[in-house]
Amino acid sequence: MSFLRSLKVYTWYYPIIITTLVVMGILSTFFVYSKITANTKESFLKNTRTVTAAVGTEKLLKLTGTSADLTNPDYLSLKEQLEKIRDANKDIRFVYFIGYRDDNPFFFVDSEPSTSSDYSPPGQIFDEASQLLRDVVLGKAPASTELNTDRWGTWISALVPIANPTTNKPWALLGMDIQASSYSRNIFLYTAMPAVAVSLVLVLVVIGSIIRKREQQYAKLKSDLVSMASHEIRTPLTGVFWSAESLLKDVSNLSEDQTNSLEMIKNHTKNLLTTINEFLDSAAVEKVGKEDIIKKKITLRPFLDEIIEDSILVVQEKSLKIVFDDSIKSDTSIFGDKNRLRKMFNNLITNAIKYSKNGTSVTMGSIIHMSSSVFWIKDHGIGIPEKDQTQIFKGFYRASNAKELTDNGTGLGLRYAVQIAELHGGRIWCESKENIGSTFFVELPNA
Repeated sequence: MSFLRSLKVYTWYYPIIITTLVVMGILSTFFVYSKITANTKESFLKNTRTVTAAVGTEKLLKLTGTSADLTNPDYLSLKEQLEKIRDANKDIRFVYFIGYRDDNPFFFVDSEPSTSSDYSPPGQIFDEASQLLRDVVLGKAPASTELNTDRWGTWISALVPIANPTTNKPWALLGMDIQASSYSRNIFLYTAMPAVAVSLVLVLVVIGSIIRKREQQYAKLKSDLVSMASHEIRTPLTGVFWSAESLLKDVSNLSEDQTNSLEMIKNHTKNLLTTINEFLDSAAVEKVGKEDIIKKKITLRPFLDEIIEDSILVVQEKSLKIVFDDSIKSDTSIFGDKNRLRKMFNNLITNAIKYSKNGTSVTMGSIIHMSSSVFWIKDHGIGIPEKDQTQIFKGFYRASNAKELTDNGTGLGLRYAVQIAELHGGRIWCESKENIGSTFFVELPNA
């Protein structure tokens, strides 16, 4: 698949990727929120139960829940313990014991010093108590957490019932309060993690989409410029070539230097025209989609014979043998766009002939699979250095030893062949050893 086609595929997938990320972000955020909320409340309630067991609630039985407790050593001991618990954990704002009488909850003891404006003396009625607090202290509800608002602010409260050891029935509770804002901040920090992670990925995807769109625009602009420039240059170059060729038909009136100059002009012009045609072919393939490929059955042997015939002079000059492996039978066929496959095979075969050593052979064969066919072209030429083998299909790149052999070439031939193979849903690769030779493979799907 060509560069532009791959860009279009990526572009087509971007809305799906972005939608999926957004949905994943929302779902993961809600999931983490529910889990963190449940775990935080459970942990808070567990800590409150631990405090309840550690404080020693038997002292609570010795309190009257009146101002008389202010001088009671048990009250003073409990108060000191509650203050230490609050000071040891900065998230906890209030710790308190609540009792119940005359249909009203009241404070036994709290963690505030007597000089504090938030201090609740023993016996003070807690008339803003929630229904849940009343139910817990009366044994109508189990230990629980709740969000509530009273004169002191908005809190997350953990409420743990305390049973009378004689009757084994709840008659008081231990409560701990955390500021709702602090609690929510902690929940938010954990909940925001998946949302932030997904958002970062989403930003990267969007940036990638923008970059690919710019690349697509750049690639199209480059293709259009190359095509336009090549067309504009090809016309005058063709005129120069024909003029030189016409003058060389009758050299009787020309000196040897003039004849040599015309030959040089003709050859260089021919090379330039070849390069421009490669540019145009490459630009044309970039604009072709698979839907433009017209596949027909092509009998391989006569098809390859026609291509080889175009290079017969070079074959004879280099004393090469063109060998067809037994795997290519008289009825071996391929399926594809004949004109484009001709150019693809022509590039591969002419390369094999061009870089073969004199007196060697170029062998062609096939491997037929259930769903695809692999065709190979083997030469005994200069080979491709290992460091160059991953680069030669990218375009505008020639192997270092190929450059030493001849300056003629743009490195577009193999790139063009790859583009045609990919348009057919196939691929091209090679195996090569320097100074020994190369084998190029073409895999095409069967019809």
